[in-house]
Amino acid sequence: MIKAILFDFGNTLVRHDNLDWKKLERAGLYNHAGFFEKRGIRHVSLKAWSEWFTRFYAEQEAFAKKHLVEIDVYRIFRSLIEAFHLPADVTPEALAAMYYQPICQSRILFDDVQETLKKIQSQERHCGIISNSVIPGSMVRSVLAQLGILEYLDVVLISSEIGYRKPHPRMFEIAATRLALKPKEMMLVGDHPEDDIAGAKKSGWTAVWLNRTGQKLSGRIKPDMTLSSLNALPVDTVRVVKKAK
Repeated sequence: MIKAILFDFGNTLVRHDNLDWKKLERAGLYNHAGFFEKRGIRHVSLKAWSEWFTRFYAEQEAFAKKHLVEIDVYRIFRSLIEAFHLPADVTPEALAAMYYQPICQSRILFDDVQETLKKIQSQERHCGIISNSVIPGSMVRSVLAQLGILEYLDVVLISSEIGYRKPHPRMFEIAATRLALKPKEMMLVGDHPEDDIAGAKKSGWTAVWLNRTGQKLSGRIKPDMTLSSLNALPVDTVRVVKKAK
């Protein structure tokens, strides 16, 4: 019996098809350039800053993919602060907030999200998010609040805070532990065949593949259910066990 329904974030609850990632990344770097100009930090050119950022990011990304750990953006910005000898009051947290601001401001919910989360809450099930994101967790939560869905969530698990990324089993173990539930009582709804479906299945969860774009799925990955919209999620027909008060 399912006691908790968790969702992936990007391409599941919020749209990615509206985003020009390269443009948003450039906008984040331009935020840094504007900040340096206001502070009178004239020895850092946008070109050099961008090149060093890309280098540090690529180094971490290669390691992260191999070991299913998350990229540490604070570590990247600490390295940049040291490399460019920035003033002591320039913090990794401030640089990360400036860099990810354009991306966070571009988040748009799919039309079927709000009603689905309301329905889950009305049945007193646990509801949450388990997401791969290099963006700091505090910023992700701010986005969730701005989108009007944070109030529906009992758990928000972000890989940037945990240190691992799906499909690493620790992500799924921690989510179940935080809700004090068994794997068989957990359901994940997500769009990514490997990260979401294969990861959830391997951890003993029920896996629902949200295939909004009509993709074909590899034969070795077998979700328990496939949907084209969250409106089709059979919340009413899955046996309900009320969450503890």
